[in-house]
Amino acid sequence: MAVQKGFTIFVSEMALTDKKNQAKQLYLETDLTQKDIAAMLCVSEVTLSKWAQKGNWEGEKAADLLSKTSLVKMIYDEIAAKKKAGERLSADDAIKYAKAIDLVSSKSVNASSAINVFKQFTAWLQGRDLKTAKQIISFQKEFVAELLTNGTSN
Repeated sequence: MAVQKGFTIFVSEMALTDKKNQAKQLYLETDLTQKDIAAMLCVSEVTLSKWAQKGNWEGEKAADLLSKTSLVKMIYDEIAAKKKAGERLSADDAIKYAKAIDLVSSKSVNASSAINVFKQFTAWLQGRDLKTAKQIISFQKEFVAELLTNGTSN
């Protein structure tokens, strides 16, 4: 199977609508392939491809190039540009910027965010302690499975 090591998740009890929603979220917010996502959610690649085409997921993904990180960076860049130009920020402007940063930064952790972080962490840890990395992967899989089925982890 071509799924990233440690991230094969079998979630057979999810309703088809839930699987479709999770598939879309994973497609839009991770670098996983349709094949990987289909395997994770136990749906056929053909089904996932139809969902993606019918829902124009590729178009949404292209439009969603502005990640949380890039949005926050844009806000900071705008503040820096004003400061460099000698402009002072009014209290109202400062409050607006702070609210914008908080709004962008305060989104809750979802399965796709967890998978992205886990992939980076696992790659980092494998270079330092392969045995521990292998042990942690099972916990990562359990955590992501809970996020996919419940929307939260306990």
